[in-house]
Amino acid sequence: MWLFLIGLFLRGAAAASYYQLMMRRALEGEPIQRFMTSEPITISRAPTVRQFIEDYVYKYHHDMFPVAEDSHLHGCVTVRQAKEVPKDRWDQVTVGEIVKPCGSDNTIDANEDALKALSMMRRTGSNQLMVMEGGQLVGIVALKDMLKLLALKVDLDDLG
Repeated sequence: MWLFLIGLFLRGAAAASYYQLMMRRALEGEPIQRFMTSEPITISRAPTVRQFIEDYVYKYHHDMFPVAEDSHLHGCVTVRQAKEVPKDRWDQVTVGEIVKPCGSDNTIDANEDALKALSMMRRTGSNQLMVMEGGQLVGIVALKDMLKLLALKVDLDDLG
Protein backbone atom coordinates (compact mmCIF):
# COMPACT_ATOMS: atom_id res chain seq x y z
CA MET A 1 0.00 0.00 0.00
CA TRP A 2 2.77 2.46 0.93
CA LEU A 3 4.65 1.72 -2.29
CA PHE A 4 1.50 2.48 -4.26
CA LEU A 5 1.05 5.85 -2.50
CA ILE A 6 4.71 6.74 -2.96
CA GLY A 7 4.41 5.83 -6.62
CA LEU A 8 1.36 8.10 -7.02
CA PHE A 9 3.23 10.95 -5.35
CA LEU A 10 6.27 10.52 -7.60
CA ARG A 11 4.09 10.32 -10.69
CA GLY A 12 2.31 13.56 -9.72
CA ALA A 13 5.61 15.32 -9.04
CA ALA A 14 7.00 14.18 -12.39
CA ALA A 15 3.88 15.37 -14.23
CA ALA A 16 4.06 18.78 -12.53
CA SER A 17 7.74 19.12 -13.50
CA TYR A 18 6.91 18.15 -17.08
CA TYR A 19 4.13 20.74 -17.35
CA GLN A 20 6.39 23.39 -15.84
CA LEU A 21 9.06 22.58 -18.42
CA MET A 22 6.49 22.73 -21.24
CA MET A 23 5.31 26.13 -20.00
CA ARG A 24 8.85 27.49 -19.83
CA ARG A 25 9.61 26.25 -23.37
CA ALA A 26 6.39 27.73 -24.75
CA LEU A 27 6.84 31.15 -23.11
CA GLU A 28 10.61 31.52 -23.30
CA GLY A 29 11.65 34.30 -25.65
CA GLU A 30 8.06 35.40 -26.31
CA PRO A 31 7.60 39.17 -25.92
CA ILE A 32 4.77 40.22 -23.65
CA GLN A 33 3.27 42.20 -26.56
CA ARG A 34 2.07 38.91 -27.99
CA PHE A 35 -0.14 38.24 -24.96
CA MET A 36 -1.37 41.73 -24.13
CA THR A 37 -4.72 43.33 -24.81
CA SER A 38 -4.10 46.61 -26.58
CA GLU A 39 -6.44 49.53 -25.95
CA PRO A 40 -7.24 48.56 -22.36
CA ILE A 41 -10.30 49.81 -20.53
CA THR A 42 -9.26 52.76 -18.37
CA ILE A 43 -11.01 54.68 -15.62
CA SER A 44 -10.62 58.30 -14.51
CA ARG A 45 -10.01 59.43 -10.93
CA ALA A 46 -13.54 60.88 -10.58
CA PRO A 47 -15.84 57.83 -10.11
CA THR A 48 -16.64 56.65 -6.61
CA VAL A 49 -15.64 53.22 -5.39
CA ARG A 50 -19.26 52.06 -5.82
CA GLN A 51 -19.26 53.25 -9.45
CA PHE A 52 -15.92 51.53 -9.99
CA ILE A 53 -17.29 48.22 -8.69
CA GLU A 54 -20.65 48.40 -10.48
CA ASP A 55 -19.63 50.02 -13.78
CA TYR A 56 -16.21 48.45 -14.28
CA VAL A 57 -15.56 45.36 -12.17
CA TYR A 58 -19.01 43.77 -12.64
CA LYS A 59 -19.21 44.82 -16.29
CA TYR A 60 -15.74 43.86 -17.54
CA HIS A 61 -14.80 41.15 -15.00
CA HIS A 62 -11.26 42.42 -14.43
CA ASP A 63 -9.72 43.03 -11.03
CA MET A 64 -7.37 45.85 -12.11
CA PHE A 65 -7.91 48.94 -14.25
CA PRO A 66 -5.46 51.65 -15.32
CA VAL A 67 -6.37 55.10 -14.03
CA ALA A 68 -5.75 57.62 -16.81
CA GLU A 69 -6.89 61.09 -17.82
CA ASP A 70 -5.89 63.12 -20.87
CA SER A 71 -3.35 60.45 -21.95
CA HIS A 72 -1.66 60.67 -18.54
CA LEU A 73 -1.42 57.44 -16.58
CA HIS A 74 -1.88 58.02 -12.85
CA GLY A 75 -1.60 54.39 -11.79
CA CYS A 76 -4.02 51.54 -11.32
CA VAL A 77 -6.95 50.64 -9.11
CA THR A 78 -7.75 47.10 -8.03
CA VAL A 79 -10.61 45.25 -6.41
CA ARG A 80 -8.32 44.64 -3.44
CA GLN A 81 -7.91 48.39 -2.94
CA ALA A 82 -11.69 48.89 -3.15
CA LYS A 83 -12.25 46.17 -0.54
CA GLU A 84 -10.09 48.12 1.90
CA VAL A 85 -12.64 50.95 1.84
CA PRO A 86 -15.55 50.33 4.22
CA LYS A 87 -18.76 49.66 2.24
CA ASP A 88 -20.60 52.51 3.93
CA ARG A 89 -18.01 54.92 2.43
CA TRP A 90 -18.11 53.60 -1.16
CA ASP A 91 -20.26 56.56 -2.25
CA GLN A 92 -17.88 59.16 -0.77
CA VAL A 93 -14.42 57.79 -1.64
CA THR A 94 -13.23 58.28 -5.24
CA VAL A 95 -10.92 56.19 -7.39
CA GLY A 96 -8.42 59.06 -7.23
CA GLU A 97 -8.15 58.58 -3.47
CA ILE A 98 -7.26 54.89 -3.66
CA VAL A 99 -5.24 54.77 -6.91
CA LYS A 100 -1.90 52.97 -6.63
CA PRO A 101 0.95 54.67 -8.52
CA CYS A 102 2.71 52.94 -11.40
CA GLY A 103 5.81 51.06 -10.42
CA SER A 104 7.80 47.93 -10.94
CA ASP A 105 5.13 45.83 -9.21
CA ASN A 106 2.32 46.64 -11.65
CA THR A 107 4.04 47.55 -14.95
CA ILE A 108 6.19 45.74 -17.48
CA ASP A 109 7.92 46.87 -20.66
CA ALA A 110 6.28 45.73 -23.90
CA ASN A 111 9.46 43.99 -25.07
CA GLU A 112 10.05 42.01 -21.88
CA ASP A 113 9.99 38.24 -21.89
CA ALA A 114 6.69 36.55 -20.99
CA LEU A 115 8.49 34.49 -18.34
CA LYS A 116 9.46 37.69 -16.54
CA ALA A 117 5.81 38.79 -16.53
CA LEU A 118 4.77 35.43 -15.11
CA SER A 119 7.43 35.71 -12.42
CA MET A 120 6.26 39.24 -11.52
CA MET A 121 2.65 38.09 -11.27
CA ARG A 122 3.61 35.25 -8.97
CA ARG A 123 5.78 37.52 -6.80
CA THR A 124 3.18 40.30 -6.44
CA GLY A 125 0.08 38.10 -6.32
CA SER A 126 -1.47 40.08 -9.17
CA ASN A 127 -2.90 38.43 -12.26
CA GLN A 128 -2.62 41.52 -14.48
CA LEU A 129 0.15 43.94 -15.42
CA MET A 130 0.07 47.24 -17.30
CA VAL A 131 2.25 47.09 -20.42
CA MET A 132 4.31 50.21 -21.04
CA GLU A 133 6.33 51.41 -24.01
CA GLY A 134 8.28 54.64 -23.87
CA GLY A 135 6.44 55.72 -20.73
CA GLN A 136 3.02 55.27 -22.36
CA LEU A 137 0.39 52.65 -21.57
CA VAL A 138 0.03 50.36 -24.61
CA GLY A 139 -1.92 47.47 -23.11
CA ILE A 140 -2.66 45.09 -20.28
CA VAL A 141 -1.52 41.53 -19.93
CA ALA A 142 -3.59 39.09 -17.91
CA LEU A 143 -2.55 35.69 -16.64
CA LYS A 144 -5.65 34.10 -18.17
CA ASP A 145 -4.67 35.39 -21.63
CA MET A 146 -1.17 33.98 -21.25
CA LEU A 147 -2.59 30.62 -20.18
CA LYS A 148 -5.01 30.52 -23.14
CA LEU A 149 -2.21 31.05 -25.64
CA LEU A 150 -0.03 28.59 -23.78
CA ALA A 151 -2.77 25.95 -23.95
CA LEU A 152 -3.14 26.53 -27.69
CA LYS A 153 0.62 26.17 -28.23
CA VAL A 154 0.72 22.95 -26.21
CA ASP A 155 -2.28 21.55 -28.14
CA LEU A 156 -0.66 22.40 -31.46
CA ASP A 157 2.64 20.82 -30.38
CA ASP A 158 0.78 17.67 -29.36
CA LEU A 159 -0.85 17.52 -32.80
CA GLY A 160 2.45 17.95 -34.60
